[in-house]
Amino acid sequence: MNSTFRNTASILALVLLLMGSLYAISDATSQAATFGKYYNWLIFFNAIGLVALLGLIVHNVYKLIVQYRLKTIGSHLTARMIGVFVLLTIIPVSVVYYFSLSFLHRGIDSWFDVGIEVALEDSLQLGRSAVDLRKRDALDKTRDIAGEIVELDNEILVVYLDEIREQYGANEVTLYDHVNSIIASSSIDSTELPEALPLADIGDLDIDRPYLKLVEDPVYGLAIQIVILVQSLDATEPAKTLQAQYPFTDRLNELTVGVQEAYDRYKELALLRDPLKTSFTMALSVIWLLSVFSAIWLAFVAARKLVSPINDLVEGTKAVAAGDYEKQLNLSGSDELGFLLRSFNTMTRKISRSRAVAEQSQRMEALQRNYLESVMEHITSGVLTIDETGLIKSVNPAACLIFDIENRFFTELHIADVVRQFPMMEPFFNAVQSNLNNHREWQEEIVIFIQGGRKMLRVRGTTLLSQNDDHKEQVVVVDDLTELIQAQKESAWSEMARRLAHEIKNPLTPIQLSAERLQRKLSGEVSAEKQTLLDRYTHTIVQQVEAMKSMVNAFTEYARAPTQKPQWVDVNAMLEEIAVLYHADNTAVEIELKLDKSLPAIEADDVRLRQLIHNLVKNSLETLEGEGWIELKTEYVEKPNHSWIEFAVEDSGQGIATEVADNLFDPYVTTKTSGSGLGLAIVQKIVDEHGGSVRVDKSSRGGARFTIRLPVSVAANEAEASAAVEPMKKKVMR
Repeated sequence: MNSTFRNTASILALVLLLMGSLYAISDATSQAATFGKYYNWLIFFNAIGLVALLGLIVHNVYKLIVQYRLKTIGSHLTARMIGVFVLLTIIPVSVVYYFSLSFLHRGIDSWFDVGIEVALEDSLQLGRSAVDLRKRDALDKTRDIAGEIVELDNEILVVYLDEIREQYGANEVTLYDHVNSIIASSSIDSTELPEALPLADIGDLDIDRPYLKLVEDPVYGLAIQIVILVQSLDATEPAKTLQAQYPFTDRLNELTVGVQEAYDRYKELALLRDPLKTSFTMALSVIWLLSVFSAIWLAFVAARKLVSPINDLVEGTKAVAAGDYEKQLNLSGSDELGFLLRSFNTMTRKISRSRAVAEQSQRMEALQRNYLESVMEHITSGVLTIDETGLIKSVNPAACLIFDIENRFFTELHIADVVRQFPMMEPFFNAVQSNLNNHREWQEEIVIFIQGGRKMLRVRGTTLLSQNDDHKEQVVVVDDLTELIQAQKESAWSEMARRLAHEIKNPLTPIQLSAERLQRKLSGEVSAEKQTLLDRYTHTIVQQVEAMKSMVNAFTEYARAPTQKPQWVDVNAMLEEIAVLYHADNTAVEIELKLDKSLPAIEADDVRLRQLIHNLVKNSLETLEGEGWIELKTEYVEKPNHSWIEFAVEDSGQGIATEVADNLFDPYVTTKTSGSGLGLAIVQKIVDEHGGSVRVDKSSRGGARFTIRLPVSVAANEAEASAAVEPMKKKVMR
């Protein structure tokens, strides 16, 4: 601010000095004496000042060009305003300059008109003629006085000289002898001594050559002084000298002098005619340049002063756009721009307060949203939001887990597109589509078949309306009832198995003991033929009792409450052991191992897990009927939120019968004539005990593939080093 003030003061001082110099130039042109002495120096000083002012303007123009190229805020507006100001100044000033110069040249030329010069010469000649006439008249009077006094004696002359002087109107009359001594003298003022003869000016005075001159007398003022020789009547006497002074009119003298001075001045100006034109042209040019340069500089100052608040406003607007709602602008005045700046400050304060309120609301909303998202991520029910067109807007992790479909195949896709990609979703699609425009709450139970098997789902929905009721969304909640129903079934089947085991087991031992005792009692007491029949019948009874005991043990095993003894289990090693064990007894069956070497250990009940694998391998061997192929495969699956291991038992047998596919893991469901129907039910139960899942698919070789998925604990995941998955295929000898 201080620097700007100093610069402005310096420029104003320079302009004032230039204006003073211009005034001095104009004054010098009016005085011929000082014109040649100071004019060149004044022009030189003005040239230096103009060059300094021009340098300042060039510097400002350069800065403006740089700012314009850099697209500095306000540079375009500053350039336009300066252009307008300069045009508004240069055009009228240039017009005035042109016509002033033209009028000036014409005026100077008119000063030296031929008629004016002739008139001045005539006036001067007229004045001179009037003076000469007055001098001749005074000379004639002096000669008349000389004619009268030449006849008088010196004594008489002294008496009559006053009368003669008064008669001829002279101021003073003095008669001198040949040695210039006063003979007689008369003057208006008798106390004054007579004027001495101007001997130095008279020179060789002669009768025909008198002395005439205008003199300034201290007593009488301007007067005509005449000195003539008076020749005596006696030729032998020397001539006398007569001096007379006559009054001269001051007015005539003033007019004559004025005309002379005017004429002399005119001659001086005539000599300065062309220099005057040049000087006035230069003076006007300097004034024009000073006006233009000053206007340009003032245009820069005014434009920057006007644009400065606008620049501040633009900077403030950018700051607000960048998120700085605390921005306050410096007020520059009480005019319209000041009002605009105050309005901006008021706006930013209101925005800042509104933003604080909005941020508080957003924080509260974010907390609520995070809370809701946390709830949605951790609840076991699947939740989907679907708009009125059928577009799926959001899906929580539980829904993805229930349908076994990743989130990216749900979000922002139409439900029909999801069904086309995943046909097993058709029952869900039908339930939602039929109730999409239903404004009431609705509920349906559906059955879908996914890779994990058959699932019983309860689907509930309700409509959410927006604030202006122009946008509707369905919130669909999906509950997986499969485990609940399975648990209910298992509970019922377990109770029934427990009772059957109790009711059947009690009579089995007496029956077996009675048959064995009967054989021992009758052995040797009956004929050979009857002995054969007895042995066969008692053996059949004992064999069937053993079979019944095995069934009772299976019932007991199924009905038994789980009592796990978790420990770290290497599933790969367990599968290798079981493969070797079964291959030794079934050499006609090819058992292949595809084991993932990166498979981590899991925390499980070793006995129960071994029983699960035994049941699956045994089931596959029974379907092969002594010849075929079995593959045991493991894989480690790692996801951001959870990880698990999968091991599969696949065979080339007859596959799963259609009539039991839906209830394959239910108790007492079997297609074997000698099976109890509890093997796969026990597999399902063991998998449930370990928090896993089991699914059955059709094998690529026509048989069945059972896939078990068990979760991996965090501790195990950290204990086992992750490595690249390199499946290993291992064949065991036939």
